[in-house]
Amino acid sequence: MSAGYVHVKVAGAPLVDTAFDSVSVTQELNNHWWCQIECRHTEGQRLLGNAAASVGANYNVEDWLGQDLQIVSCDQFFKEEVLFEGFVLAVELEYQLQGSYRARVTGVSRSYKMDLTPRHAYYLDKSLSSIAQRLAGNTHLDCAAQCKDRRALNYVQWGESDFQFLRRLVDDHQCWMRPSDKGIEIFDSFQPGTRVVWRGESGDNGLLGFSVKGKLAQPSFNGAHYNPHLMMSKTYTEVHTDPEFFGSVEPLVDAVKKASKDTLPPGYLQDRGRAVTLDDYEEELKMESVRSIGGSVSGKGTSRNREIRPGNTLEIAGVLDAQGTYGVTRVVHTWTPKGYHNEFTCTPWKNYVDPVLPEPKPWIGVVPARVVEHNDPKKMGRIKVQYFWQEGGPAHWARMLTPHAGGDRGFMFMPEKGDEVAVAFEEGDPERPVILGALWNGVDTAPRQGFWGNEDIEANDVKRIVTKSGNRLQMVDKKGQESIVLATPGSIRVALINKSDETGRETLLLETSAGDIIFNAPNGRVHFCCKKFSREVG
Repeated sequence: MSAGYVHVKVAGAPLVDTAFDSVSVTQELNNHWWCQIECRHTEGQRLLGNAAASVGANYNVEDWLGQDLQIVSCDQFFKEEVLFEGFVLAVELEYQLQGSYRARVTGVSRSYKMDLTPRHAYYLDKSLSSIAQRLAGNTHLDCAAQCKDRRALNYVQWGESDFQFLRRLVDDHQCWMRPSDKGIEIFDSFQPGTRVVWRGESGDNGLLGFSVKGKLAQPSFNGAHYNPHLMMSKTYTEVHTDPEFFGSVEPLVDAVKKASKDTLPPGYLQDRGRAVTLDDYEEELKMESVRSIGGSVSGKGTSRNREIRPGNTLEIAGVLDAQGTYGVTRVVHTWTPKGYHNEFTCTPWKNYVDPVLPEPKPWIGVVPARVVEHNDPKKMGRIKVQYFWQEGGPAHWARMLTPHAGGDRGFMFMPEKGDEVAVAFEEGDPERPVILGALWNGVDTAPRQGFWGNEDIEANDVKRIVTKSGNRLQMVDKKGQESIVLATPGSIRVALINKSDETGRETLLLETSAGDIIFNAPNGRVHFCCKKFSREVG
């Protein structure tokens, strides 16, 4: 292993007089970075390190919890590299029979704070960078995004932690992220890195071992999408785009692409994600074909170069046919009393994203919401709603289920502003809400006044439709009094009575106690045909 040493700093102060069995740092793109420390002490020692005077003379391992943790590597030339910035998450003290004890300390990057609390949030017309800043700011972290923002869209975070939601959003933009000392940074390409030499140098640039792997992957994707804005659907078959590679291990890359195409069937993209238009969905299919083939070739190596970082390039030189440029995706740095080495994973895939599509969290079930607008500017019959957790935040347009709908026809009963509605999500996607119907509650109660003046409809023998002004259509199912009544808030009503109290016969009643009844047929006739005709005037 390489010569040199490692500094472990807790709360900004280096630990001294501490015997480290091992220190390891695990770094991986799109994940938190972790640190594991193991050290031993003899009987009677409860002091794991002499910290700064401000910490105190008896700074025990349990006092490390929550403190800043920094790992600094130094080579034989005293060049320092900060490999870990975070805080102490957990400590374990193992007491041994011979009287000594072993301490195990787990540290994690500050990005971990973003991955604890599931949240509900709605982002109206927002870009990746603006959302990322807000998500990081929820836990007082910073976010630096060095990537191109695509057009701003509406996004819904539903029951996901800030970190998991951001990971999906970053992937949608064909980017990746990694922890930084103060939070998160986002990139759409590998950053300039370092160089190692195969069998050419024995120092810190030495490459101790290297292997490459290629596997078959589905070369193209099928799928189907529907755009409700245009009422258009389309089925796609064998959509693909070739990923861009650095050029290293080109024979292996070419073999994987050819054999995959000749051997494996297309995949199928079930999740339509944030695709709105048919073109959006086709681009998603292309991206999945890029992800499939791009992630099918990888490399693994062992070296002593402390500068290897996930998210940076790695130039491999020397007499091997795998020489060339790679992007580093994962590194495990390890220090023991014998020295330092690292194990890394890399890829020749130039425009790297997560090789596995981050799965959205489906929301199965129905949730309540309140109507804030019903005049859809696109005339799609949508309703704008706010969920109970928004507290005055931006609202979301949702399509509404109705018994009948078509071009300039249908069953149009729009809820009023302030009404409570039940919302479900198409394919479990919170960004595609559908209103199933409206709900009564403890404030807005059902119109259950009795038809004959009593207080309630105990027998459930009256069905009615009542509008906000009091217009009503009522259907009475009480035996012997079956009737249908259409009435205004005033005194006008039309009644179809199966058995009239006055005559005992079927009766059609047109009544207004304070207005007029007019029969008007200026270009036709009014015809009355009856067995008896009676009238009463005045």
